[in-house]
Amino acid sequence: MAEAQTSKKLATQRFESARVLSSLPFQGDDNKLVEALCNGHPGAAAHLHARFAPQMSRVLFRLLGPDSELEDAVHDTFVQALESIHRLRDPESLGPWLTGVAAVDALRSIYSILQKLQPDERISVTLRFVEGMTLPEAAAASGLSLSTFKRRLARGEKKFRAMAAHEPALEDWLAEGIAREGNHGA
Repeated sequence: MAEAQTSKKLATQRFESARVLSSLPFQGDDNKLVEALCNGHPGAAAHLHARFAPQMSRVLFRLLGPDSELEDAVHDTFVQALESIHRLRDPESLGPWLTGVAAVDALRSIYSILQKLQPDERISVTLRFVEGMTLPEAAAASGLSLSTFKRRLARGEKKFRAMAAHEPALEDWLAEGIAREGNHGA
């Protein structure tokens, strides 16, 4: 645990230092960039950020919605990427890999709250808001009558909302799901 915290702290320091050291230019393709990141080249992290920050901002905006903490989520994505860059097996897939890091980090918050719900509530909320099923589809998938499913969903949604209130991005995500419900009908 302490080793993971130290690793994260070092990655954060590398990312912050890279902003200052961005005057040390880095030249190269994705293969060279990954190699430079793994070897601690002082300009590589700044180059990674300059090159991929707009893309990560778009991805996280689509996942999280308009969130006042979007910049922090982008920063966290790059810290996580620097921390785990050595695990990237194909340097030519740097962009898609980085997008995956962003998606996993964003969705981790959603799933951590879902895990706190009772199993019947978790199933209802997941089928309806994560999988995007209509009410009749979700009720059928869970083997419940529509009225029983709606009761479980209401109970689970209420608990999810209470927990999501501490994470603004999740509140936006849930509100978007409720808006879709109105557009898709029952």
